[in-house]
Amino acid sequence: ETAEHPFFKRVWCVRHILNGNSPLLTRHAKRLIKKSNRGWPSLLNSCEGVRRSLLPFEAIIVSLSGVSNISANNVYAQKVYHFSEVNVGYQFAPMLFRNDEDYNSIVVDVDMINDVFQQRGGGGEPLEISI
Repeated sequence: ETAEHPFFKRVWCVRHILNGNSPLLTRHAKRLIKKSNRGWPSLLNSCEGVRRSLLPFEAIIVSLSGVSNISANNVYAQKVYHFSEVNVGYQFAPMLFRNDEDYNSIVVDVDMINDVFQQRGGGGEPLEISI
């Protein structure tokens, strides 16, 4: 279908910083941030503390739109993240790699689109892995 394209040329990484203005945080967490001179409070500096600081949400919807280089048609992609899919203490795995055959080109490994690994310094919550 021309309205969808399984491969966007670039990989986009979007981050949301949990600070005193974040709509994802509880009022209690925002108060503690304000008392900590706008930094993340040490009282919440664990995966359990971060998890308790998050307001439960039903879904965060990420939508992308673009134009296909091949057909010039509009293309779309959408991902819905539910609260249960938030992994505290993890970051997305890299998806861009140098091509083994042509070292000057970069390839995207779309099989890694939802893979995560523990952030530097550790402290990630246990992951529930479903097969």
